Amino acid sequence: MRPGLVLVLVLALALAPAPALAMGSQPQKHFPKESSALNWGKFSGFWYILAVATNAQGFLPAPDKRKLGASVVKVHRGGQLRVVVAFNRSQGCQSQELILRKDKKKPVFRNTLKGVKGFHVLSTDYSYGLVYLRLGRAERNYKNLLLFGRQKVSSFLSLREFLEACTTLQLTREATILPKDGEVRLALLSALLPQGTPMHRARELIRAGLPPAALFRLFPSQQLPAHTPSCPESQLSFRLLPSRWGLSRPWECCSP
Repeated sequence: MRPGLVLVLVLALALAPAPALAMGSQPQKHFPKESSALNWGKFSGFWYILAVATNAQGFLPAPDKRKLGASVVKVHRGGQLRVVVAFNRSQGCQSQELILRKDKKKPVFRNTLKGVKGFHVLSTDYSYGLVYLRLGRAERNYKNLLLFGRQKVSSFLSLREFLEACTTLQLTREATILPKDGEVRLALLSALLPQGTPMHRARELIRAGLPPAALFRLFPSQQLPAHTPSCPESQLSFRLLPSRWGLSRPWECCSP
């Protein structure tokens, strides 16, 4: 073989990507990565869950019961994050509340005692959010990728980003686009309603980012005034509905 040809082959091999990187296995080592510029105040509020990819058995309802999910996110002082997730199940729409604490060394919220190893926001422009939720105990690990949206329909770009992340996490076969349902909004809002008087609950929902017009379909007309007043952040405590999944502990389906 001519020396010049050998040199070309050596350079080609040196510049070629490693097989592991080409197969997409190594990016998981550095995945996920959160933006240091994330504004949790802007990310807080009400979200639809538009798509899910998970390898955790029992995380999603049965296929014939699947509809859009919903979530309410709220950051608190002291490094706490409250997350409520609601899905339609055989018993109706049921919600689960998670109270997570920020890791002192890493930009992640977790509650390992409850089986939540990490809540990561991979990307967001605050009209959508790509959330990576790691569940499990001890050596057991379950991956859950959620596509959040302020509206009931995802954009092409956010859906493409979701599917690309599924490929990176090797969750492509488990990816599910949740079907839109005209009545799901009211059912999910009922599951996410905070406790208290109708007036207090209405104010809380407005603070979570819901349009005031939707409240009059949730409450009888005699329970609300003609115009729901605004409610400053400092005048109300954000209270979330306790768990109603009937589980002995959060994410029981993922516990050993």
